[in-house]
Amino acid sequence: MKITTEEKAEQTEKEANLKPLYTRSVVNSFSSGMVNPFTGAYAVRLGASSSDMGWFQSSTNLSNNLMQVFWGRLSDRIKRRIPFIVVGTTVLSALWIPMIFVTNATQLIVLLAVQALLGSMATPAWTALIGDLVPSLRLGRANASINLWSAVGSVTATLASGILMISIGGSIQQILFIPLIVAAFCGIASSLVMLRIREKRNGEKLNLKQNLTSDILKVVSHARRTPRFLKYCYVDGVVQFFMSISWPLFAITEII
Repeated sequence: MKITTEEKAEQTEKEANLKPLYTRSVVNSFSSGMVNPFTGAYAVRLGASSSDMGWFQSSTNLSNNLMQVFWGRLSDRIKRRIPFIVVGTTVLSALWIPMIFVTNATQLIVLLAVQALLGSMATPAWTALIGDLVPSLRLGRANASINLWSAVGSVTATLASGILMISIGGSIQQILFIPLIVAAFCGIASSLVMLRIREKRNGEKLNLKQNLTSDILKVVSHARRTPRFLKYCYVDGVVQFFMSISWPLFAITEII
């Protein structure tokens, strides 16, 4: 089967668009790796109790995962990914800055919940964009490569941040000042990289309320017809339930 000139041009454009994906993956994971592993310890050092740590864990998880459904469907209807990635990542990264000035655990928990809520718009759009740009036969390899470089960026940042904090010393705000600034800068930079990717504009008129409602009902209906998927959801739900008992106590145990 011969490939037309138009198809070749489209394939070349998609391959060129993969470079910003790798760059964004490394820089963004470096941003999150600078601070994310230390937020629990930060809350504990600010005086968080076991109950506060429960709110810390549950509020960020709930706001992040719940809103991904909305942002994912909105991205599908608009047929655009880049605006969600750029705005979501920029907002998430900018919210590292106010965390320098928090004085108690409650303020930190509220900021992290808001960050997860608004930053969640980038996650489903990012996954969908990879699927849009990478041919299905190369999707597994591309995902593995992107995840590998993401892990490299995250581990490098966490090691650098830990060494930096040990060498600085002082109050918890002073210790985290530079990592938070670096995290904000790298996160915003990673979102701007995505502006190099070109997307086709969608001229369709949206009926957001109707589409979101029908899509959710279709997902539920389809899940009921897939016993193996339901069984997987039950097992994962049980695991997450019992893991949630210990999650809030990890940071407290580390600090003590």
